[in-house]
Amino acid sequence: MQKTHKKLEQDEKTMVKDIQVCKKLGATGIVIGALTEDRSINQETLDRLIDASDGLDITFHRAFDEVRDPIRSLDILMSYKEISRILTSGGKNKVPDAVKEIQSLLQQSANSHIEIMPGSGLTTGNLSQFMEQVNISEVHFGSGVRNQLSFSEFIDPNKIKIIKDIMKSFS
Repeated sequence: MQKTHKKLEQDEKTMVKDIQVCKKLGATGIVIGALTEDRSINQETLDRLIDASDGLDITFHRAFDEVRDPIRSLDILMSYKEISRILTSGGKNKVPDAVKEIQSLLQQSANSHIEIMPGSGLTTGNLSQFMEQVNISEVHFGSGVRNQLSFSEFIDPNKIKIIKDIMKSFS
């Protein structure tokens, strides 16, 4: 179901207001993303969201995994000095299945300011193997740090410690 132009404008206004609230409350960073109907980076919306962020650290979220042309999209995002990183599963459902894609993104962004932050499907059980295949300094965990790997469960502090130890061993 496609959104109407009026609904898209309202969504954008809501995002701008949310960014302003986050900034007012002392947040140091935000996670944003915007695509056009043809699955390209929506630069007009992105420009407005970045303007609203006024110096906050910016991560472009997993909307990146839905883009039609990841190479072109990464080039566009690299042109924004305000964007620090891209959270991505490499276009796959789970990032451990996207090693080749992550390696390609890392190679393309190597001489830029943008960090690639792999996420989705990482666990304490597969992080070491993933890290052996990609050279990254940041990862994103969701359910992988929770009891029973479930968002309805609490974060397991022991899993956080294991992840920190694994990451430290690769730095």
